[in-house]
Amino acid sequence: METQKHIEACQGFLGKTENRPQPAVAAGPPPAPAPPPAAAPVPEAVVQAPAAVPMPSSEAGSGLRTTGAITAVVGGGGLIAGLAFNLKANSLANDVRAHYDPSKVSSHGTYVTLGWIGYGAGAACVAGGALLYYLGWRDGDRGSKVAIMPAAGPGVAGLALTGAM
Repeated sequence: METQKHIEACQGFLGKTENRPQPAVAAGPPPAPAPPPAAAPVPEAVVQAPAAVPMPSSEAGSGLRTTGAITAVVGGGGLIAGLAFNLKANSLANDVRAHYDPSKVSSHGTYVTLGWIGYGAGAACVAGGALLYYLGWRDGDRGSKVAIMPAAGPGVAGLALTGAM
């Protein structure tokens, strides 16, 4: 009762004084769901791989060349570290000749080992960097090559020929 008075007061403020009839709710069985529409035949789509776009020669292989240069520089650092360890080992060897100290003999052996590790790792990095740089340089000349690639898709199989002819 009090709620109805409040609703009427709010409608009076809005200027709505008309009474609206409330819709009647009829209880009955829920409506039957509509049958699904008949499936229309779907045409098969033929998917074709996009044609290979050759990279400009200035960009082809540039990642390998950059990686090769960085690897060779790291290898040069390894060679320099091997040289530094070897010089320290020679210095300790001279000290041991002048005055025998067992701890210096042990340190000498450690520095000799570290020197050989530096030489080996440095040489491997320089050789690997040179190889990567060569492979990147060779990939820069990719535009003059022809390639045959397999091509497959739904209902399609064959070969694709790409490159400059």
